[in-house]
Amino acid sequence: TNRFSVIFFTAFCILSSTILFLFVPQSFAWLVKGNEKSSKDYDKAEKRDETKSSERIIEEKEDEIEIIVKEESNDETTKLAPLILTQQMMLQLTKHGLPASCRDKMWVRLFSISRDGDSFSTFLEKVKNMSKTLLAIRTDGNVIVGGFVMSTWKKQKGRTFFGSGQSFLYSISSCGKTRVYKWTGANEFFQSLDGNKGGRISIGGGDDSFGLCITDYFNSGSSGSCPTFANPPLHHEVAENKEHPDISSILPTTFKVVEFEVYGFVSPWL
Repeated sequence: TNRFSVIFFTAFCILSSTILFLFVPQSFAWLVKGNEKSSKDYDKAEKRDETKSSERIIEEKEDEIEIIVKEESNDETTKLAPLILTQQMMLQLTKHGLPASCRDKMWVRLFSISRDGDSFSTFLEKVKNMSKTLLAIRTDGNVIVGGFVMSTWKKQKGRTFFGSGQSFLYSISSCGKTRVYKWTGANEFFQSLDGNKGGRISIGGGDDSFGLCITDYFNSGSSGSCPTFANPPLHHEVAENKEHPDISSILPTTFKVVEFEVYGFVSPWL
């Protein structure tokens, strides 16, 4: 009996070992593989969640974009000279007009006739250190017109026009519709300045007309169609209708300047 028990126990141990050797490693490998697959699926799901989260943040940032405007002067007169351009107007000009080098910059109001007076020499002093500037004019017809230039406003020696092809003109109607007119390549009459007789600054030209011109200590202005930007007279009702058959046939229009200001662009970290 004892001998039979020993033989039976030995056979049982051998059989058990064989079963463990044949089946357990495969089961273990299956478990490991299953765990790895589950881990990979989890990582993929986590990455998808991170991507969705980033997209939401980007969308939120786009919705919360704000143009920061700094005042060149912080005295009491600043409170009496509200900005001509609203946040929405600035966003439209940033998106459709300004070059990439200005889009992430902080706006600085360098000059305003309500804040700084209408002296032409004061204007030149305020803008002398800024190459890229945007002009904004509110007219007596409650229309906003202006332009952007890439060169410092200063008296030139030996040439009438200066600047570069990133300049543009724009108009904003009383109902808020914005039009931007960019360089056509027809000529290089980007900007000009005359310091005599109350001063004159202009943007665009050709065919005996300035695209935009301000004279008489920033009290009077005019706008005509010019080849530089193929714009209609900015103050004319045709500025609302780009389908006009022949904008060159419309005579330049004149207007009174109600408010005039100039913005520069600086790094927000300065």
